[in-house]
Order: sequence, then C-alpha cells, then structure tokens
Amino acid sequence: PLDLMSMVQIKLIGTLVTVGTAGVPGAGIIMIATVFAQVGLPIETVALLTAIDALVGMGATALNVTGDLVGTTVIARSEGHTLAEAPDEEGGHAVENG
Repeated sequence: PLDLMSMVQIKLIGTLVTVGTAGVPGAGIIMIATVFAQVGLPIETVALLTAIDALVGMGATALNVTGDLVGTTVIARSEGHTLAEAPDEEGGHAVENG
C-alpha cells in the first residue's frame, strides 16, 4: 500500500512529466515508467500496463473527440450559428445562419 506522501509524489511527478507528452502517441508508457522509477514502484508492472494501453488509448481518443464536438456545438449555438455553417469546398455556405 502507498502512503499519502507517495501518492502526492506520484501526482506531482505525473503532472510535471505529462506537460510535454500530450501529442505524442505512446508517450503515456514512458511517463508511467518515469513515475514508477521515481516513486520506487517495480518497473516490471509497466509491461503489464503496456498490454492494455492501446485499448485505453482508443477510449481516451473517442472521449476526447466527443468532448471537442460537444464543446464546439455548445459554443456555436450560443453564438447563434447552426452546426454546418462553415463554407463548403466550393466556397458557398451549406446552411444559412440560424
């Protein structure tokens, strides 16, 4: 079991390490290995986490895209625009302003 200080260290180190890894595929595994090494947890457990990282990554990507779509829709509607107002490929507007 981890004590409170170890949990605080994991949170702090994890936050610092993830600043530059947001757009790099597979960087989460490197981040986890770094955090485990700093806190003194067995590095061998990273291999177990690697096996499920692809599944977790797919779910995180789907959730991220859904959140982006919802946020864009909410902002567009609050500004009085319809969803498909952007110009189409020919330069015209697909839907008029709402």
